Amino acid sequence: MLRYYDSATVRQKAARLYERGRVQKAYIDADEGLFPFRIPLKKIGERMIKRDFATIQKEAKALMHSGLPCETKSFRFASIGEQTLPIAIVFESREVLLSAIGKKEDFAYFSEQYRRIVGVFPSLEALLSDKPLLVESHKGKWKQLLAICHFFLTHPVPGCYIRELSIEGVDTKFIERDKKVIDQLLSVLLDPGDFDRRITAFSGYGFERKYGLKYPQPLIRLRILDTRLRIAGLDDLSLPLEQFSRLEMAAKRVYVVENKVTFLSFPPMSESIVLFGSGYGVHALQSIGWLQHREIVYWGDIDSHGFAILSLFRKAFPAVRSFLMDKETVERFDSLAVAEPSATVFSGEAAYLREDERNLLEHIRDKAFRLEQERIPFDYVAERLEE
Repeated sequence: MLRYYDSATVRQKAARLYERGRVQKAYIDADEGLFPFRIPLKKIGERMIKRDFATIQKEAKALMHSGLPCETKSFRFASIGEQTLPIAIVFESREVLLSAIGKKEDFAYFSEQYRRIVGVFPSLEALLSDKPLLVESHKGKWKQLLAICHFFLTHPVPGCYIRELSIEGVDTKFIERDKKVIDQLLSVLLDPGDFDRRITAFSGYGFERKYGLKYPQPLIRLRILDTRLRIAGLDDLSLPLEQFSRLEMAAKRVYVVENKVTFLSFPPMSESIVLFGSGYGVHALQSIGWLQHREIVYWGDIDSHGFAILSLFRKAFPAVRSFLMDKETVERFDSLAVAEPSATVFSGEAAYLREDERNLLEHIRDKAFRLEQERIPFDYVAERLEE
């Protein structure tokens, strides 16, 4: 049935005002300009009156008895005379609107929690004005959130694991689950020197790194290719990143490969070690100071992502050289190449490649193929290493 006046639609429009946080923001900012809030209704012309007078009259009557604050106006129509019809719904105050959309209890919770939050931490007022939905979207959590904020203010840069934090009423799973809102609060409350504002993402333990917490270090696996450099007779080691950074090995050359079997098969080489599987985790290795003073050779797959990783490596280590990622290798073993699905091709810019590498990357993209390092015969690998 055609609807001219619909109280449900009006309430939905009014509810969106609350759902978007405009009512809450007006409360925080003491802004009286939001009310009265007026929702215009559909204009009724004489042609509509002639066609659907009974429907219009019935719907107008229902709307005016719906409890919504109607603004009406008298119209004179040649065919049926004078008629009084609703032209708008006007909410004169916040209380009237909250009652109409059934949000009185929600707003009472919001206003109570808001006063409590800024009463403890006044500097959060600007954040809540900018993100007024924050209070209700974390309903039932503010006691714990404020306790966490208090802890970090009194214990900045804790230097322990999240599991070791002792905050009354807060289990560590709460912190793990609500890192995003905790970050929003702490980045406002803490002194700039007490956290790393450059970190904006939580991947790779970003929250822990940002706020001075310990986190599981990525393991660096290495093989020592020179028997003279073995550590306590060991030549295959896995070390946490922090310990690897203190290793300060005497090796002059460091190979980095992506394939595990290739890593395990790498032949003995004087004054050399080989690292397994840096991939897009190259940012972890760039923190190793002693690597900056070593000759680094990167061997990845001949595909779009292999060259993307090489570019990242060279950004961190400008002198890094590539190995078996060249036109000669492609031409010799092109029969071993496989298709690279277009959906997985790296399409970004690899700004740190040399011209020959960039040309090969474009060729790979054009032909949509990949030549994985494990497909290259190992006698050829050994021959090129000798060179």
